[in-house]
Amino acid sequence: MAVPSGHMRYNNGVTKPSSFDALTVRMLPVDHPDAQTLSDAQQCELGSIFGFDDLNRLDPVPFTHPGGAFVVVYDGDDLVACGGVSALSALPGHAEIKRMYTVPDRRRQGISRWLVTVLEDHARILGYSRIGLETGSTMTWAISLYTGMGYLPIPTYPPYIGNGYSVCFAKDL
Repeated sequence: MAVPSGHMRYNNGVTKPSSFDALTVRMLPVDHPDAQTLSDAQQCELGSIFGFDDLNRLDPVPFTHPGGAFVVVYDGDDLVACGGVSALSALPGHAEIKRMYTVPDRRRQGISRWLVTVLEDHARILGYSRIGLETGSTMTWAISLYTGMGYLPIPTYPPYIGNGYSVCFAKDL
């Protein structure tokens, strides 16, 4: 099956499980409608967990080459997941994973784990030696995902310092 223009199969550098053969990854600007749809869904879900109702839209600049990337995972035309990497200004040499999100009906299939490896691969290609992230302190499923992939707890970094809802992790690439 041919991959549509602008799509990539991550079989070179990142191993994609064969059960994901129908999935494609497309690097998009964060303000592309597909990226915004998934990013907004992630923000709505976090709002319901943490009690906020305003959408925090991402600035597209940090997620553009040469310092960042934002990807959307598709199954045919269906949106499945998204995530981005950008420079983590508080920690020089670090990339930061942002806006990891998988649509609810595609969870618990290994897609998020695979997407993290895709984002780590992008960070390596962009020249980063270490990668960090922030997640909610009550989001045990996310914490399990990251720690299971070798991420270790680190002190919170700006703008999360003093935020009791945040925990931060990092790992060498």
